[in-house]
Amino acid sequence: MRKLKTAYPFPAVLLAATLVSCSMDWGARTSRPMLPDVPDQAGQPGTLPSSMVLEYYVAGVEYPPGYDWVRDPQYGTVDCTMFLMKDGERILEFGVGYGYGVSPDADMSRCIGGHIYTDYSTSGETVIRKDGQELFRYPGREMLEGFILQDSTVIYTLGVPREGDGWAFRKNGSMVCSSDAGLPVTGLYMDGDVPVFGYKVPENDFHGRSEAFFIVRDGVPREVPSEGKEIVDFLQHGGVLHVLYLDQDGKACLSSGDVAGELALPEGALLHSLDGLQTDSLAVYTFGEIETADGEIRNVLWKGMEIREIFDAEVSVTACYPDGDRLGATGHRRDGWASPVYFLDGEYTFLEPGYGFVSGSFADFSGGHFCLLLLPEESGRPPVYVVDGKTFVVDINGYLFSIGRLWTESPS
Repeated sequence: MRKLKTAYPFPAVLLAATLVSCSMDWGARTSRPMLPDVPDQAGQPGTLPSSMVLEYYVAGVEYPPGYDWVRDPQYGTVDCTMFLMKDGERILEFGVGYGYGVSPDADMSRCIGGHIYTDYSTSGETVIRKDGQELFRYPGREMLEGFILQDSTVIYTLGVPREGDGWAFRKNGSMVCSSDAGLPVTGLYMDGDVPVFGYKVPENDFHGRSEAFFIVRDGVPREVPSEGKEIVDFLQHGGVLHVLYLDQDGKACLSSGDVAGELALPEGALLHSLDGLQTDSLAVYTFGEIETADGEIRNVLWKGMEIREIFDAEVSVTACYPDGDRLGATGHRRDGWASPVYFLDGEYTFLEPGYGFVSGSFADFSGGHFCLLLLPEESGRPPVYVVDGKTFVVDINGYLFSIGRLWTESPS
């Protein structure tokens, strides 16, 4: 039986403190994605070694009081600050804007572990910084489609030029491989200790054929077989290539190495859309949407080829976060209310209207802990984050844009 909760936990009294933890109950009960930034240091999903503790870091941008950061009329020149929080305390801050070489854009900043890594394009270079301090730069103006930190010293990036086509895969700014054609389609991720991404060459750009797809493992590209298939998504997990596709009859199928089959559907249901593949440490998942026999539109998560979860019809789910036997998800109501919703272990929580979910790494489910960020949709509202059902209100004029996680040895 589904469970519903309505949570409007942000009364004005909460805004007096810099950080407020709401210990109240959330209300009467009436019913590209795993983070790509840090390898799973905790072992199996849903568990945490007894010798380790999970620490969360939250990054954001603060603007001057009264400034309309949603419209942002002084973009790049307004005096604002990027900051990092741990346990509700600000532990780092640095300037943002043209003069600092740091952009306030959420898609150009990411929190990894206990640090903030940013990218910035000058008139002819791309600059990578850690906590506001330059690490390296390289020629060319790139937008980063992927950013991975490995072993605290190696940074892999997947960039596309701000003008023109193609992509470039780099290690600490040095070119590993590149292409003047093609478009990254899978993001950059780690399969074990190897960086992987996928790209496609558009129609008529590859020997006169239709689209061609490639997976690049440790800088070496390999074509993804596509004959007789309409490829939707693909990734490599545990050294095995997984391909989500529509067959010649329009049926949704998944191939995992040499094993292939149709995605299961409820009796009488029709496939409405497919979003793509994702993984946790153990399995491959497909996210999509179906139309049930009675005409309802519902989001579905498949684990392998079998249905893992059919979500409630009144909720439009936009992202799923599997963690072993547990599942988190985020979305919004379908009925037109501007109300964000999150799902955790079979229970839906409807949050206060006027907030939404940030693009990028706005949620994480690791070691049994579910954390997500909420973005105010207008200036004057404070940003909010939620950890394991408790809300934390950050009393600033600005927003939160990224979650970082770090496993550390527990004190003896």
